[in-house]
Amino acid sequence: MKRFLPLALIALSATANPMLPYRADYQVWRGDSELGEGYYQLETLGNQQFKLSYQSDVGWLFLSDTRTETSSLRFSGEQVLPSIYRMERTGSGPDFTAEIRFLPKQPIHSRYKGDKVTIEPSAAQFDPLSYQLQLRLDVAQGETEMLYPIVYKNQAREYRYKVVGEERLSLPFGELDTIKVARDRGENSKRETYLWLARDHNFVLARLIQYKEGDVQAELKLEKLTWLAPPSQTPPAPHP
Repeated sequence: MKRFLPLALIALSATANPMLPYRADYQVWRGDSELGEGYYQLETLGNQQFKLSYQSDVGWLFLSDTRTETSSLRFSGEQVLPSIYRMERTGSGPDFTAEIRFLPKQPIHSRYKGDKVTIEPSAAQFDPLSYQLQLRLDVAQGETEMLYPIVYKNQAREYRYKVVGEERLSLPFGELDTIKVARDRGENSKRETYLWLARDHNFVLARLIQYKEGDVQAELKLEKLTWLAPPSQTPPAPHP
């Protein structure tokens, strides 16, 4: 069940804290088929240092794909500042790794599938994982249009997102009030990406869906959410 509200009615929580450490577990689907599982985890390392991780393990027919990503980062002035990003992919087909290193006012060093490049620091600020945390922070602050310069596959790219409304979702985790965000890929793109952030749970990703030419390619559904912080800092439980 989904309940839509006009964008003008959205009122964001003033007490949201997207930097609160957590682990969120997801079911991974493609249409009516459950393909596997995945999780996001944000850990605090002290002194405003954090580690954001993502892992997925999926299989379809005779194919398998396991991916692990980590981003070591610092949080300062509402800004996510990544330092090292690493990714490893195993499964059917060739395995490969990637790494991105950020240093203040120095070229960004990127390696993808064995190829290495350097990128000017003015061209990118985020890796493929850390910008997702910045997006949660920005939506929690009331931003409605966002632009993220990132490094992806050894190239500097720009990812654009916009808030498009609010929905109440029924997920394996329970009932959640969410903010719906769309990636702006341009008018001629054959791909669409939408994500939903749980407004009463520090804007954790509740659902993500990707389309190609109108067909669902992948979908994440929140199944379990664990706060890695004292109970006094954690949001309320979901509606049953």
